[in-house]
Amino acid sequence: MNVYQKLSMLIIRIMAVLILVVNVSSIIAQMNGKMISGDGLTGHYYQNYSIDTTGNIVFSNLTEPFSRRDSIIDFWDGDGYYRFQPVAGYGDHYSVQWKGYIYIEEAGQYGFGTISDDGSQIFIDSVLIVDNAEQQWFDWEDNMGEGDTSRTPFQPFILDSGFHDISIRFYEDRYYDGIELWWLKPGADSSDIPYYGTNFGGIAPTLNPNTNWEIIPKNVLYTNIDTLTIIESFDGLNEIPCSIQLVQNYPNPFNPQTTIEFSLLKPVFVTLKIFNITGELVGALVSENFQPGTYKYQWNAVHLPNGVYFYRLSTNERHLVKKAIFIK
Repeated sequence: MNVYQKLSMLIIRIMAVLILVVNVSSIIAQMNGKMISGDGLTGHYYQNYSIDTTGNIVFSNLTEPFSRRDSIIDFWDGDGYYRFQPVAGYGDHYSVQWKGYIYIEEAGQYGFGTISDDGSQIFIDSVLIVDNAEQQWFDWEDNMGEGDTSRTPFQPFILDSGFHDISIRFYEDRYYDGIELWWLKPGADSSDIPYYGTNFGGIAPTLNPNTNWEIIPKNVLYTNIDTLTIIESFDGLNEIPCSIQLVQNYPNPFNPQTTIEFSLLKPVFVTLKIFNITGELVGALVSENFQPGTYKYQWNAVHLPNGVYFYRLSTNERHLVKKAIFIK
């Protein structure tokens, strides 16, 4: 192969890379512009239901007659005597698991809640954050401590931006049944629950028009995240301009010390803070002006309990959050 042929092949390869970069940039631009929308979650419907010794709704050894994609989890029409009954012949004894991914655009503290009869649970990244285990009638439960007080409430949940696994479990034992899935986004003040009352019994709940809670919309629920995989695979090649970058801590899980690394492309004031899963500040590693460059800091959690923690890197332009797991 002569020099001209080699040069031609090099040009072709460069053009191919440029086309790939343009395509990936287009995908990212569409996501940032909210042009890409979720398609809902995959609902697996089962005959009968099962609850294990820990109180979790489980689906092993149950017959799954069908599955389908459900755009939003809103199977209730406001009537205290509503009947969902999706599984033929099992109107009073069935269960459903909706699985997929939820896209979090803004990192921060989120509230999640369900109104359901008979029982429902929400898992995010395999962590149980809502357990609505009332046995009958339509009841509300959330992780903000604003709902039914018959069970110990979970704590507010901090999520970093990006995609997260989500699983909604629901079962029907007897009589009337239905479920709705709600969230409270960062920046929304603590709010009354979406319906008046805490234990609705046989009386139809009354919608609270002043609530800040919202039904979780279709556009943040995904059955798969193939687009994300493409973006992550070529992120380094694309070199998207970004003023700050936060690396996943290493090692993770850790005991008791881990390294947190971040990069800056311009002079900026930076804070690096550590929060526990309830949103409580447990450490502050950085609060000063930095020049462009890459920086590494050691975090020692020896005096803290086991658990999930979040470290947040902030400037006046952006906030980046990642999750660290401490296991003694």
